[in-house]
Formats: sequence, structure tokens, C-alpha cells
Amino acid sequence: MRFLPFFLIVLFASCKSNKPAPEASDKASVPVEQTAESPKSAEIPSLENSVWTEYKEMDLPDLERRISPASYSLWQCDYSKLMESLSGSSAETQLPIEDQLQLFQLENSGTMSEALAAKFPEIKSYKGYSADKTYSIRMDTNEKGLFAEIKNGKEIMLLEPFLEGNKTFYVLYEKSSLPKASREDFEK
Repeated sequence: MRFLPFFLIVLFASCKSNKPAPEASDKASVPVEQTAESPKSAEIPSLENSVWTEYKEMDLPDLERRISPASYSLWQCDYSKLMESLSGSSAETQLPIEDQLQLFQLENSGTMSEALAAKFPEIKSYKGYSADKTYSIRMDTNEKGLFAEIKNGKEIMLLEPFLEGNKTFYVLYEKSSLPKASREDFEK
């Protein structure tokens, strides 16, 4: 019982990001843009049809966080537009990688039988590669949102909903930035 105050302090401290506090801004989100000289400029959607935009933590709604990695970037997703782009058995869509968007070519991973897929249409599973073959991806969608594991040979990045019960705000982080306790709890 005498360790309870210490435990609570550690718990509250671990809930805060190690990122510096963002500067105040009039804009809630900043679209990702690249110049014509950029080699990936063809992969970046225009503002009016963009599914993803970077987002500032200070502008998030006051909801419970699902996860607290040590370092991460936040993204706002137009989830219904994303799901429209994934409607076929194969699809192309952009996903955030670090501070930019990367084009991915996806196909149904075939993990569910047709009967089971018909019974649970909100559950979909994909596999694929970035257009330049730098990244491989395994991605699932369900009633809670999109969950992706993105690999490039050196690191594993995860993209998933950041807030409990919300499909709009996503966190992108390296798997190694998860607190060790989170990984141990998951593996039990």
C-alpha cells in the first residue's frame, strides 16, 4: 500500500508523450504535401481527395488512449473514404510512413473463407507492398478501425487507432517504441 502513490506517479508519467509540446496553431491538421521535384510527388493525393492528414496532439478529442508508445506521429483518417478505396479484391491506397504518404498495392490475404467473410463484412485482411517495393504490409480492418504492420527489413512500424472507440485518429509508431510492459502484457 505504501508504494501506491509511487505507482500512480509512474503511471501518470508514462501516459504522457516524450514529444515536445506542440506549438499553438490555428490549423487543426496539416495536409502532407510534396513539391514537384520530390520523387514521391505522384503518390501524394491532392488536398480535396486526401484520406490522411497529419494531426496535432493538442487538437485531439478528450477520449481514452488505446496505446502510448514513446515516440509516434498522429494522423487523421477519412475512414469511409479509405474503405471505399479498399472495396475490391485488390486495391491501391496511400498510408502514412514517417512524415509522408506512401502508395501501397494491396490484395485480399485470403485468411477468411467466403462464407465467413459474408457473415462479417466489416472484417477484411490485406497483404501487399509499397509501389517502390521498399515496404511490405499486413493490414486488417474491422469494427474498431484499421490495423497495419509495415516492414522495411530494418524496422517494424504499426498503424492503429489512437483513441478508444474512434476510427478517425491513428498513431504511427515503431514497434520498438512500445513500453516493455505493454509488450509483455500482450504476449501473456
